[in-house]
Amino acid sequence: KLLNENIKVAICEQLENPKDAKGLVKRDIVKTITAGTITEVNLLEPTGNNFLASIINVNNVYGLAYTDISTGEFKVTKGSLEEILSELARIKPAEILTPIKKQKIMPFQIVPEEKIDLPDSITAIYPCTKMPLSSYDEDNAIKRIKEVFNVVSLEAFGFEEFKPAFYAAGAMIDYILETQKGVLPKFDVIKPYSISEFVSIDASTRRNLELIETSRDKSKYGSLYWAIDKVKTPMGSRLLKSWITQPIKNIDELNTRLNAVEELINNASSRLNISNLMDRICDIERLAVKLSNGSVNPRDFLALKDTFALFPNFENLFKNFQNPYLNRFTDRVADLVEFASIINRTIDDNASITIKDGGIIKDNVNSDLDYYRSLLTGGEEWLRNFENEQKEITGIKNLRVSYNRNFGFFIEVTKSNLSQVPMNYIRKQTLTNVERYMTKKKKKHETDVFSAQFKSIEL
Repeated sequence: KLLNENIKVAICEQLENPKDAKGLVKRDIVKTITAGTITEVNLLEPTGNNFLASIINVNNVYGLAYTDISTGEFKVTKGSLEEILSELARIKPAEILTPIKKQKIMPFQIVPEEKIDLPDSITAIYPCTKMPLSSYDEDNAIKRIKEVFNVVSLEAFGFEEFKPAFYAAGAMIDYILETQKGVLPKFDVIKPYSISEFVSIDASTRRNLELIETSRDKSKYGSLYWAIDKVKTPMGSRLLKSWITQPIKNIDELNTRLNAVEELINNASSRLNISNLMDRICDIERLAVKLSNGSVNPRDFLALKDTFALFPNFENLFKNFQNPYLNRFTDRVADLVEFASIINRTIDDNASITIKDGGIIKDNVNSDLDYYRSLLTGGEEWLRNFENEQKEITGIKNLRVSYNRNFGFFIEVTKSNLSQVPMNYIRKQTLTNVERYMTKKKKKHETDVFSAQFKSIEL
């Protein structure tokens, strides 16, 4: 609800254990969530994109950059105000970054409110966030883009042709770094494109054509997208929306797509098998980004495992097709299948969605983990076995293993049996009729049988 009102949400967490803190516990903002920087899958529409855009006007040429940080898509273009308005109507950004207008301040003048340097035709329709002009500086753009995409030059990206768009991209990277606290999503490539490559559709025409939603109630039902959407995966749905809203002019590319459709129609058996497999595919695009920025959870790994395990089946089905859209399967299948195998051997099929709940790693993966887990789940049995073992070793039939808050776990021996107490017992407390003992360090894990080992039981 807050994000829908263009209100930013700061996530603040403790940075240290309260037990170790001296005075106030250190806290800080670890992330800022805004309408355009959402990565939480439960807050995103599975079949749609959530775009963050950035715009700047350079001598009446508008540079536009936009990204969906949940999928890693990153594109830039430039055009007139009318062309950019058409692009915005197409991508429907959740948030637009805008530069602050330069203002002359006279001596003794009250500092005026910072104003956005974009026309009302943009600011009145879309939620905007002000950015300092320095973020749109050319040097800043070059530096940021080189860092993020790990390149030494921007020439291959078409920097000279799309300069205003790259200025906007630099500001957008600044904003993402600020909100994500330096944890950037994985961007593979920045894609420049010319608006002239696609059919021009202004906002009014787009609305009347009802490509994605109806003009009356803004619902999918009744739109062109609704009529042809038989897509099996969220990734495919997002691609279909992109193709519908941004029709290409390139006849060769269109014919390649149509030829792929024809080839699938002519191979009914393979087509049905592919369709059945697609039903079991997770949203790899978004999970890959979560994996790259360290926000993935155990259930996400299980979803990736189930998907990657299907890749050999896909490879076998696609290998006999001729169309480049169909035979362009990855040559990394073996690596992905091995990754799925590692997940299968490691993560429990019933793992919780959060790490704090535990129960994520399977048994027999790590011996230390198995040992400590046995203390959590079988501590009482271990105590009984230990007590019986000590009775047998010492010959003290009334020896007891007990617990109190001051000493934790201890061995209790009556004074009539003190002569049978072994050398490795350490006296801890003397009472009227009994002596209480701890044991010396023995094995790798037995640093203190009645303190560290049974801390979990006490908790």
